[in-house]
Amino acid sequence: MGRLIRISRLRCLAPLAGLGILAAGCGGGVASQNSPPAAAAAPIVKAGSGPSFSVFRVAQDASIDYLDPGLTYGPEAENIIWNVYLPLLGYRHVNGAGGATIVPYLAKGMPTVTDGGRKYTLVLRKGLKYSNGQPVKATDFKATVERDFKLDSPGAGYFYNVVGSDTARTTKGGHISGIAADDATGRITITLNTPQGDFVNVLASEFAAPVPASASASDTSTHPLPATGPYVIQSYQP
Repeated sequence: MGRLIRISRLRCLAPLAGLGILAAGCGGGVASQNSPPAAAAAPIVKAGSGPSFSVFRVAQDASIDYLDPGLTYGPEAENIIWNVYLPLLGYRHVNGAGGATIVPYLAKGMPTVTDGGRKYTLVLRKGLKYSNGQPVKATDFKATVERDFKLDSPGAGYFYNVVGSDTARTTKGGHISGIAADDATGRITITLNTPQGDFVNVLASEFAAPVPASASASDTSTHPLPATGPYVIQSYQP
């Protein structure tokens, strides 16, 4: 049986340079797909008084597993939520080989890697807000990864190399000591047990996309969480 998803574009979002994403009605131009990854992206801001955008509906006969970013693993759902929940890093929105390039999304820049490849430091862009107007905080990222373990998420395994994740893995919850977050500065520091060359890909996954720290540790597919991307899921009818 078909599933109906109602999606709308947020009313006032600044473009993320290098991603080819634009939210119109805010006076911005289309970001060039050839912009270098280092090009500074304007922060996502709270919906303002710009013009409304059309709501569109997606009907799919194929099975959707979840629309919760901490649980979804199937391509049907991924095709919907990748512009709804943005991670700290992500892939450039271009065709061809360039689409495999990782660039900053919610982070100000690419991570600084120290301690022989074991420590990753990132800083959130200033002024980030969820679609409900709530500020995006550095501690939301830490809580999001811890939520993955509480959910027994298929993506929790991506973080098994983070210091302290063994406890969260055993208890399905709790504090992960290897993730430190400072809301005052937006700084996020992740310490790994051993160097991991593909960890930037982990940070570009939906399982690393921040959601509010208050998010329930249960499936929220039918009550979608606030978005950080240019689109928001308004409703989902399984």
